[in-house]
Amino acid sequence: MVSLRDLITNIPPLLTGEDTRSLPSPSMGEGEGGGDSPLSTTHVDPAIHLEEAASILSPDEREQAMRLHRTTDRQSYIFAHAVLRLLLSSRLETDPGSIRFEIGKHGKPALLFPRRDIHFNLSHADNAIAIALAASPIGIDVDAVRDDLDLDGIGQRFFTSDELDYLNCASPGEKRKRFFYIWTRKEALAKAAGTGVDTITSVSVLRDCVRMADESGFMREYSVQTLSPPSGYSLALALQTLT
Repeated sequence: MVSLRDLITNIPPLLTGEDTRSLPSPSMGEGEGGGDSPLSTTHVDPAIHLEEAASILSPDEREQAMRLHRTTDRQSYIFAHAVLRLLLSSRLETDPGSIRFEIGKHGKPALLFPRRDIHFNLSHADNAIAIALAASPIGIDVDAVRDDLDLDGIGQRFFTSDELDYLNCASPGEKRKRFFYIWTRKEALAKAAGTGVDTITSVSVLRDCVRMADESGFMREYSVQTLSPPSGYSLALALQTLT
């Protein structure tokens, strides 16, 4: 049986300067996302790998996972954090259990030990997991495309006028896709900036290059990309390109 460690660390690098990994739902085989995907993907069977994944986590992470009520939420949390530790341990040439994190003001984790100039971000929704590593601040967001949200209400609260125009000119069937296109890009940008979506409501993410001031007033530039996720999900990545 192939271990989770071998399964993950053998995924090839994706892009120069960026390293993005996606784990699709355990019910999805490779290539079922539809079309060519820029993500490296692999299939993980929780019945085989869940115990191994949990053993990689810190006691605090295991406790946090047990607080989650839904089985899929617990599994996604365990796999996301275990795979993050494995990817970082491979890059840092250290044991995954020795890695320590600190949490920023808006909940974004960063390396506490070992101290290295490496940035990362993770996201999980239902059984989809996405992880990104880079040399500069990065954010990634994956969401299940759901039909139980108040698209107009959320849009009015968080979207710019041009984002709302883009959302509202779509047909009913296309509107939900456009909503998650905007939302995941917005979430990824906020995570790259180390802030919350509620602080960037005046920043449009319809462009692939976004310039905005950070909390200290310094102007930053970000590349925002929509990626090809497994079917039924929306996925976006933001990378700081101007420091």
